[in-house]
Amino acid sequence: MSDKELPLILLVDDSVINTRLLEMALTEYRTRTASNGADAVSIAFAHLPDLILLDVQMPDMDGFEVCRILKGRSETRDIPIIFLTGMAEPGSIARGFSLGAADYITKPFDFTEVKARIRTHLTLCFARRELERQNRLLEETVREQQLNIKLSRAILSLINGRSPRYVDIDDRHALFVLPLCCPCKEEGGDHFLVKTVPLPGCGAGRTVVSVKDQSGHAVNCVLRSIITDLFHNALLARDQSAAVATVTDELNNRLLASGSLDGDTFCTAMNLEIDHRDLSLEYVSAGHPPFFFIRNGRARMLPDGREAGGNLPLAVKEGLSYRGGRTELLAGDRLLIYTDGLNELGGRDLPLRGGELLSLVEEADQDSGSVSETVARLLHRLTAHPFGGPAFKRELRDDITLLALEVEQTTPTAEHRFLPRDYPCIDELIEEATRTVTAAAGPAVDPARLQMVLGEAVLNAWRHGNREDPELPITVRCWHGNDFNLEIADRGEGFDPAGIDDPTGESGRTRSTGRGIFIMRTFGTWLRWRDGGRRCVVSMAAGEGIPPYAGGGEGFPLWKYMN
Repeated sequence: MSDKELPLILLVDDSVINTRLLEMALTEYRTRTASNGADAVSIAFAHLPDLILLDVQMPDMDGFEVCRILKGRSETRDIPIIFLTGMAEPGSIARGFSLGAADYITKPFDFTEVKARIRTHLTLCFARRELERQNRLLEETVREQQLNIKLSRAILSLINGRSPRYVDIDDRHALFVLPLCCPCKEEGGDHFLVKTVPLPGCGAGRTVVSVKDQSGHAVNCVLRSIITDLFHNALLARDQSAAVATVTDELNNRLLASGSLDGDTFCTAMNLEIDHRDLSLEYVSAGHPPFFFIRNGRARMLPDGREAGGNLPLAVKEGLSYRGGRTELLAGDRLLIYTDGLNELGGRDLPLRGGELLSLVEEADQDSGSVSETVARLLHRLTAHPFGGPAFKRELRDDITLLALEVEQTTPTAEHRFLPRDYPCIDELIEEATRTVTAAAGPAVDPARLQMVLGEAVLNAWRHGNREDPELPITVRCWHGNDFNLEIADRGEGFDPAGIDDPTGESGRTRSTGRGIFIMRTFGTWLRWRDGGRRCVVSMAAGEGIPPYAGGGEGFPLWKYMN
């Protein structure tokens, strides 16, 4: 070790003999000396010694005052100070410790003791500094990891887009979708996609639902999730008529060929497809827990014992032929697709068996008005904590994803027709429409948000749809489902909602269009159009106990650029 690397000790004593003796005894260290308190403070600030031997009794500024000053500054606060004192009174010693001193040595010196005390406190000091350094490195690593997780999560969101709240199947039915996800660590291996793809040549579509669970809980789970759903999206785009089993077979082969899931890593999946033409449901499990199919308060698990429930997970063996099942859906049918973290929710020592969870699902669904209510009841039976909150996360032993679906009837239960010529101005028409619809919505819907949404929807129908023609009616239809739903219809020529710029964007700030759509999206829960833009449907969440819906987006189709 070079001289510059030796620990620096500041010796402070008004006796030159004492400081000289200490210098001679401490030749294995670098030393500096001060004969008064003021010089000691200046040297300490200038050179930041590793340890200070400080005499208590000095003229003008005693050792207690020096210690108080040094402990009051951040740059010198952590330097260990050993008092040199001829006073062994308990009060004096206690005062030194209360000011932050690390130790004390009584005069006359025993240099063997002095050296031993110095070695002890330097060792402690250097150990503390190393621990602080390691903590800083750890914090930096965690920050970098969080940035990587955030970026990975953003990429996955770009690939899949956010889940839609509703998918219109036809004029009488819509598929309601409620996704609930919570990783047990910063980010986990659960992921899902909900995507509607057109069926070639028939004008109808099918909705693809997939819930996947990557093995493990490390950060690379998110990267494997990205790769898995990139392949899944690419396969759906390549052949929009391919059966769900065929897509699952090919997804398994693609993952193995890519080498992205190797060693002991694998991925379970529950893949479903709903055909809008006949409401048929096809499903394939790849080593995933069965989902719950609920009809008229009775639940069963699919795949069941008669079907292919024994398929291996994805990326385990090449060339597998995945088998699945098929059933027909009716209005009111509910599906709960989940990962195995649900079985361990509530801090259970032993996971719930499938039959136990099935009984809880049936119990939660009794007299339930919607699948949202069923899920809220089920979670209440499994845990006392709000979903996704700190207490909820503390009791998690595995990532949890729960995707709840319901085939809703979208037949209006109330219809109100407003003719602008019957009102002195459009504002009065909006006021009457708001009073009427607020009464129909009930207390569970926030009236202020409803007023904002309805006001903008009616104004858009009057101004942009009917072109302010007082003879053209504006029709408002309402119905209750998982949400309170409004349909505002005009008699205009229609429009393409996707062609309206976001008014908060750079290109939209100087345009007169887009404001109403922006407000409806902001204050409503989900917004969609029918009949070529002539009918606007706004859904307003009304339930309690379920996290609010985060909104929707199409996402960036990165998968389209894969070979």
